[in-house]
Amino acid sequence: MGYFPIRSMVDCITLCAYLNTFPSSVMGKCVGVVWVYSGLQGAANNYCYPKNTTGANRAAAGIETAFLLD
Repeated sequence: MGYFPIRSMVDCITLCAYLNTFPSSVMGKCVGVVWVYSGLQGAANNYCYPKNTTGANRAAAGIETAFLLD
């Protein structure tokens, strides 16, 4: 669904929920997020990747994931 510069995981989850207020999105409903950060959280290159599907997860440094519950 793209990526957005975001300062925190909470902001990333909030963005996903906000995207769902636009039902006409051709990408579909946001069901979760991946937040990627490098360096100090909230002070470096931090990006939120809203997801419209779930898939395999893998552990890696500087990555957090969350899923929205109905």
